[in-house]
Amino acid sequence: MTPHPFSIIKPRKDFIPLARDFTESTLVERFEQVVEKFPGRSAIIQGDREFSYQSLNQAANRLAHAILSRWGPGEEPVVFLLDDKIASIISILGILKAGKIYLALEPSTPIEHLEKIFKDAGPALVITDEAGLSVTRQLTQDEADILNLDMLEAGLPISNENPHVPLSLESLTAIYYTSGSTGQPKGVVFDHRLAIHDSRVTINSKELGCEDHIPLILSCSYAWSIDPIYGALLSGATLYPCDLKKMTLNAFVDWMV
Repeated sequence: MTPHPFSIIKPRKDFIPLARDFTESTLVERFEQVVEKFPGRSAIIQGDREFSYQSLNQAANRLAHAILSRWGPGEEPVVFLLDDKIASIISILGILKAGKIYLALEPSTPIEHLEKIFKDAGPALVITDEAGLSVTRQLTQDEADILNLDMLEAGLPISNENPHVPLSLESLTAIYYTSGSTGQPKGVVFDHRLAIHDSRVTINSKELGCEDHIPLILSCSYAWSIDPIYGALLSGATLYPCDLKKMTLNAFVDWMV
């Protein structure tokens, strides 16, 4: 059995559990509170790329403002089709800050499977980068707008400020699809209430804090990925994504150490 990605975390004697009122705010509000508390701390590190909480928040804000300036407010699904996990984390935060619902897909997924999900979700917007642009165009067939992250600043108003889109605990956050092994993939919808509750359980049960290093091994298209993502980013810890598809077993062991 594969060990849980948090199994290497050691208990801390100074840990103060999150109180129940932690779940009375949305994911966006809690993340922005962490940014205010730990602006210079490392939020995410992958190889030689590193984002502090402040820089990660600003990148997400720029994306959120770009989404809002072109597609306006409203709770609707937004797909991101990315291999790069740092870009994926920025997309998750930017989509949430824009008040929309994210749906993570991977360019390496067979196009037939992507088409089934895309048709079912009916997104108006797909976020991708240069690496995923060809697959995205094949998928959308001009039925949805495309936002290329590598061209984000071209002709768009850029702001580092929090957009402050009104959200509630009932606002939807994400759609995760089943594998479709028994037929049509089925979407499962999450809201802020469920996600923030799960985050509190994760942080308290694993005693996560700002000194911890959290591995992100799973693809963002899996619902289980929210445990390490929100467990890290809502506790002030550092998230460490890795791409297992590009690593040998020995390289993965060295990375974990």
